[in-house]
Amino acid sequence: AIRARPAFVRHSIGEVAPTHPLGPSSLSRSKKGSGGYTAVISRSHSSKETEKLLSKMGIGESIAKGSAIKLCAVAAGDADFYPRLGPTMLWDTAAGAAVAREAGCKVLGLDLEDLTYRPADGLKVEGFFVLPADNQEIFEKLRKAYR
Repeated sequence: AIRARPAFVRHSIGEVAPTHPLGPSSLSRSKKGSGGYTAVISRSHSSKETEKLLSKMGIGESIAKGSAIKLCAVAAGDADFYPRLGPTMLWDTAAGAAVAREAGCKVLGLDLEDLTYRPADGLKVEGFFVLPADNQEIFEKLRKAYR
């Protein structure tokens, strides 16, 4: 990802396409006909707290993935939301967060404000959320369910 330039995703050898996470219609390629959203969750760090949040938000489908690829799944429109409700380190999320932001996603801390990358504030992040920047519906579901 390059600031102020589109982010791209490689689907197969030779096939590269720009990411399209913006807006309910373009992001929600993962949206089901029933109107539900899909979350991407950690294959190895999921928790009851995450399941409870997704239930409160009405998100019934989840895809388990490993590593920072979860942030990229939201950026690519393969998932609508990624909650990380456990600690991680800045270096584990920085690259995925850059791609997600340049693709049009928000990367929010547990306070629902932009996640900042200031090593002087510490290298540990207690958790974060990734969602499309202009999908107000998902943000409102998160705000109501998490607070």
